[in-house]
Amino acid sequence: MNFLGGPRFIIPLLLVAFASSHLACAVSAEPSIDAKTLFRANKESVVLIMSFDKNNQPLAIGSGFFVDDGRIVITNYHVVEGAAVIKIKMCSGPVVSIVNAVGVDVRHDLVALEVPLQGKPLLLAKRKPEVGEDIIVIGNPKGLEGTLSTGIISGLRDEDGSTYYQITAPISPGSSGGPIIDANGEVLGVSTFQITGGQNLNFAMPFSYVLGMISSQKKRPVGLITGTKHQTTRKSTAEMVKVVEPFIDGFDGVIEASIVNYTNSTIRDIRLIAVFYPASGGRDPVYYMVIQVEDVIPPNLVTRFEKEDKVLEWHGQNTANLQGSKGVWICQFRILDYEIVEEATSPSEIPTLK
Repeated sequence: MNFLGGPRFIIPLLLVAFASSHLACAVSAEPSIDAKTLFRANKESVVLIMSFDKNNQPLAIGSGFFVDDGRIVITNYHVVEGAAVIKIKMCSGPVVSIVNAVGVDVRHDLVALEVPLQGKPLLLAKRKPEVGEDIIVIGNPKGLEGTLSTGIISGLRDEDGSTYYQITAPISPGSSGGPIIDANGEVLGVSTFQITGGQNLNFAMPFSYVLGMISSQKKRPVGLITGTKHQTTRKSTAEMVKVVEPFIDGFDGVIEASIVNYTNSTIRDIRLIAVFYPASGGRDPVYYMVIQVEDVIPPNLVTRFEKEDKVLEWHGQNTANLQGSKGVWICQFRILDYEIVEEATSPSEIPTLK
């Protein structure tokens, strides 16, 4: 599966937008099963997961859920891949840091994290689902915490020796790691990826892989299981596509910046995250804004974008200075992903940022 860079045909359900923690849990569809009751019974078992690199810069945001004795959270491996720090936020509000993992299955994109508090565990199903079976999905699409969607199991797929459940329940980036729940309130699988270019082509990893992963728990520091093959890709992405000349107007809630394409290819659909830190110098982020710029940028050219956000306006007592000498926030940017529209026909020298 191609998770980062290059033409995106299969993408992980990572965050493409983040909403602040005061957003209420939401229900998004009318089900044929008792989705309202299932949601109320299970929403507190689902958490929001945030991963950060060694410089405390965010890498990804996804979903997860409690299993076993309530001290293990299951999520997708790509949500924490390359992370030095992992934090989870419960629907009720508490945020805790994760120190250890107790299971990892890179092939099936799963990881089990040890949590320093006890949550309400979900039961794992002991059967395979049937095509046409009703399901619900709880997750944090685009950072909207505790969102419910409904659908059916639309297919059971086998590829390269692994099984995937195809589902119609709408899921979006940020839903990675959320539970697929049946009418009995049991977990059938884990939201994992979607195929772009089609409708309702969403996929989940079966519960059986989760059972196999946690059956023989082995505690390891998260740093030992998160540094993998995509770190180089992330580093390359950050170096070759840059954000320059940023500006924030805290009165109008507007953020502006330019994106420079230093690759040899034409790119588009650039996704970046703006991370806001207190101007006092604290290391913990106070707000996130993930931005998607759909413009096409040829090699060595620039596009300017503008994004409005009411949260900036609420907190904008004065204009936030990006260097931190005044204002309420310091802002830093990270490129998350982009799509290559056209590969370069021949190599050329890549300029450096002056």
